[in-house]
Amino acid sequence: LFLLIKCAPSFTEEELFNCTRLVFEKSSKILVSSQKKKLGNNIKRFRLSRGLKQSELAELVGVEDKTISRIEVGGNYPSMDLLVRLSNVLKYDLTEFVNFKDTIIDSLCELNKNEIKTIKKFIKLIDEKSSHI
Repeated sequence: LFLLIKCAPSFTEEELFNCTRLVFEKSSKILVSSQKKKLGNNIKRFRLSRGLKQSELAELVGVEDKTISRIEVGGNYPSMDLLVRLSNVLKYDLTEFVNFKDTIIDSLCELNKNEIKTIKKFIKLIDEKSSHI
């Protein structure tokens, strides 16, 4: 998405609109990966704050060591049931595990004025195109 924003001033409206779908498909995959890593980092941080090894946490929540490892590195999402067990064992509220707002805010803070103008143009273009559908 940021690449599109940086290149957008040189695109025609049609090129910009045609690139949108591809960019959003790719960026959604990146965002999911980023969310997995953020969740994994939160779980690791909470585990360490309780002085637990991965193997100890795994035993307490009833899974294999490698399951905790995969979750902490962002390879897998825990099931909702496992997330509840992790929350109970680690004594953190579920909402603290999945708080990703900082990631989005950090990304937006990296934009310069031209990129913000481009986003505004991009949103206006999407509004105009969607009103014709």
